[in-house]
Amino acid sequence: MKKALVLFILLVAIALWAQLGPVPGGGGGSGTVTNIATTSPVTGGPITTTGTIACATCAIGPGSSTTNHLAKFSGTDGVTLADGGAIPTGTVTSVATTSPIAGGTITGTGTITCATCVTSAASLTSNAVVIGGGSQATSTINASTTTTQALFATATAPAFRAIATSDLPVTSALLLRDYCNGTIGTSNATSYFLVGYNTANNLACTSTALFEAVMPVACTAQKLFAVASAAGGAAGSGQVILTKGGTPSALTCTMGTGTSCNDTTHTVSFNAGDTYGVAVKTGQATDTTANPRVSFVCQ
Repeated sequence: MKKALVLFILLVAIALWAQLGPVPGGGGGSGTVTNIATTSPVTGGPITTTGTIACATCAIGPGSSTTNHLAKFSGTDGVTLADGGAIPTGTVTSVATTSPIAGGTITGTGTITCATCVTSAASLTSNAVVIGGGSQATSTINASTTTTQALFATATAPAFRAIATSDLPVTSALLLRDYCNGTIGTSNATSYFLVGYNTANNLACTSTALFEAVMPVACTAQKLFAVASAAGGAAGSGQVILTKGGTPSALTCTMGTGTSCNDTTHTVSFNAGDTYGVAVKTGQATDTTANPRVSFVCQ
């Protein structure tokens, strides 16, 4: 009875399979491809019926690879790869150094240094300038951050310093000239005053009255030069003196028994409105200094 039942069930299953076909699996599916698109570097699409997908610039692998091997291009097409062999290996046995790098030769362990190298901008402070000679920087110099300074060349290394008046070009200067005619007065150790140069004047060199003119601008008197047509009779003869406000200043020179002198060392400061004068002082009672002409610069 049981055998007959089993046989009946088997016959029914065979009949159903023959009618319905195999049962689809759970991961399968069915459908129709209607369009295949491609993007660079793959070409050939879109394909809606039949076609070929290609990649002219894609590298073609060697087909097999070995651990720690390199791939290399083969042929001339620029895309086909082949096995390039094992990655090179080795052991460093010695490291040498040349100036300015120091620390070599290292054969085991060691430290490489460069004492004169500027490693990075971070090692420089604000307003610093790198200086050196040859191919190496030797040091840095810094400007003050509180005063206006400029970089000046010196006999050694360049240096920052404040800008002085003497560093600036001369923009304007007064050339002042004074004179008198004839022989200086005959009283010993007496100052005789000159007047501003004017061809219309003919002041004799015998006036002891203080004569001063007004300085029109603030300036510094300097570079006093004097000449005479005849020399004095003593070493102290023909002393040329610049006065300021009626008082003798440090800007002075003495012709003595010669006919010229100059003072390029001393200076005298004037404000606009200050007065100045030029005097020639005798060195003996019967002095012979004659026709003095005096010039100086005020700038």
